[in-house]
Amino acid sequence: MVELTPRLRRRLEADFGTAARDMADELEVLPESIDSGQDPERIQAAVLLGARGSVRGFAEMVALARTDWRDVLVSAGLEHDDYARVLRRRLRS
Repeated sequence: MVELTPRLRRRLEADFGTAARDMADELEVLPESIDSGQDPERIQAAVLLGARGSVRGFAEMVALARTDWRDVLVSAGLEHDDYARVLRRRLRS
């Protein structure tokens, strides 16, 4: 299990309100279940940002991550080496 960073937790709660608790649990187990070799926050953020505030979108991004995690990175705009800068900007931290 990989705990969410504070900035991801804030974004998750802002985007999903009361549904955030269950989603956090799912995001925390996701990096280990897909064995991508990537920074866990990058994968978690890609799912969250790719969902675009939609519960259905979240479920689709989780499923996509389990199928091909690279597609989730592309969907969220985190596919390039500058992903850390993009995350800072999009998560404002």
